[in-house]
Amino acid sequence: MFKSILLLLVFSATTLVLGQNWQAFTDSIPTLSSARACDLNNDGIKDIVLGGGTDGVASNNGIMAYNGLNGNLLWKRAARNEVFGSAVFMDITNDGIKDVFMVGRQAQLLAINGANGNLLWDYFPYNTNPADSGLYNFYNPQFIADVTGDGLQDILVANGGDHAAPVWDTTRPPGHLMVVNSLNGQLLARLWCRIAPRPTVLLWWQISKGMAPNGFCTALAVKHSVATFGLASSRICSTTRLRPPFL
Repeated sequence: MFKSILLLLVFSATTLVLGQNWQAFTDSIPTLSSARACDLNNDGIKDIVLGGGTDGVASNNGIMAYNGLNGNLLWKRAARNEVFGSAVFMDITNDGIKDVFMVGRQAQLLAINGANGNLLWDYFPYNTNPADSGLYNFYNPQFIADVTGDGLQDILVANGGDHAAPVWDTTRPPGHLMVVNSLNGQLLARLWCRIAPRPTVLLWWQISKGMAPNGFCTALAVKHSVATFGLASSRICSTTRLRPPFL
């Protein structure tokens, strides 16, 4: 049975008056990605970007950009696995058009040229299984203050979720909270969470070379067993400075 994406979008009171409603149909894929809007062709009308695909299956329709004026496809990109994240936008090519950042399964954290759909960088471009490197799904990124001093906001993003692990297996790989250079996809810093014997969760903060004096890292022992990154109600009960060989 074929699955499909059907977009039925209505734009503002102005478009209602002009009757500029449209729908777009993309065959054979479902989507869990929320549509996000940004003008990608400088016509003054916001366009629509979303991801799609099926868990565990490569797709020619991994990321799609639709013209907000008429629903025509502006560009699309293939993906090695499902792209379930929702786009965020920032111009890193200095062409006046915001570029697209998307996330999904199999360590997909991608920066895409908003004007033409060309890939700017892929956090994990290697032709190997990212799980062998301890990476799983990337979840929706957030922009944070410039870390590198290049004048661009950088990226805070979470990775984890080995959903292939059986439910009875309590020995799970750690999740990661990562700071990534928005210009080139370089890892700047990483915090990872490993469930230890209850009621403790161990968090390790790794700072990439050159980002911290003396190459020190910090280990945090957090009281209470909590889901990965769900630390809002947890209390940090101790900290220890460790050198990188511990990580």
